[in-house]
Amino acid sequence: MYVRSVNADGTLRIQIAGADITARSEMPGGFNVAPGSLLKGIVSFEDGRIYIKLLPGSLRPESPIFSFLASNGLPESPPAVFTASFFYASGKRLVPAEIKRIVSLAGDFPGKEFRACEAASLLSQKGIPLTAENLRIALEILEGRDMPLVESVRDSLEGEDSGAGGYGNSREGSGGGEPEKKGNPSGWEFSRRFVSGDYESDYVWYIYPYRRDFAGQVCSGSLRFLFDRLSRIEKESRLTFVDGPSSADFILTGDACRFEIYPGSAPRLLEKFTGEIKKMMMASGLDMDVFYGFDETLPGGGTVDIEV
Repeated sequence: MYVRSVNADGTLRIQIAGADITARSEMPGGFNVAPGSLLKGIVSFEDGRIYIKLLPGSLRPESPIFSFLASNGLPESPPAVFTASFFYASGKRLVPAEIKRIVSLAGDFPGKEFRACEAASLLSQKGIPLTAENLRIALEILEGRDMPLVESVRDSLEGEDSGAGGYGNSREGSGGGEPEKKGNPSGWEFSRRFVSGDYESDYVWYIYPYRRDFAGQVCSGSLRFLFDRLSRIEKESRLTFVDGPSSADFILTGDACRFEIYPGSAPRLLEKFTGEIKKMMMASGLDMDVFYGFDETLPGGGTVDIEV
């Protein structure tokens, strides 16, 4: 939903599904929203009236992430907020030029910009050159689409090649035998560096691509775990599930599960799907809230440096 204007009486002129409508908040005291804002919500119809239930993160909170973006001339777009929040949760330095580059590259993957922003952020954090081609490969690893790379990754995780520590090493059939471009790791070394957590940091991401047969349908994706080396606990889990042209991303923290579906579904289906996920988690002994849409409030990672 796009907020076209804010009227003097507190009502909003919003655009939804190609139509302009006037909306009034039923929240005590209303809420603050600026013209040009993009809101996420679930639309329902009751007694001849249209109701819009805003999803968490729709309203801009007072957050250092938004202050950081605004003070550095970066757009406060959902991909930019997602990227800055991902770096914050990972305990990494926020570099304006780098975030701008990541958001720009992710724009080449319409419909799954958040996943592309995460893949690009992981490239940056793991010291792999941030290029369009490397982002394409990283995204394929997150989605488990490239079987040669996935199998190469699986071998590296199992430690079957003890000489994999240096650049330029390769495995037969992995595509790593070609001359390595300066500053860019070879095919197998790229995958090993991308999935492993062997870099100097208090917080490290481990990535486990998969490809499985579910009910006769071949599906793929990856599991990602953010590990805190100091406390030796897992801080966050992420799951990507790809089923043909459809896919979904899930983020699990200590008390909540958030998800995005690509392409998006109708509000009633999303509400039903949210309830089903909640039931499955309860059946597995996981009592946590389930939300559609990623949270744009400040995550609880830790303090980070900001490079201006």
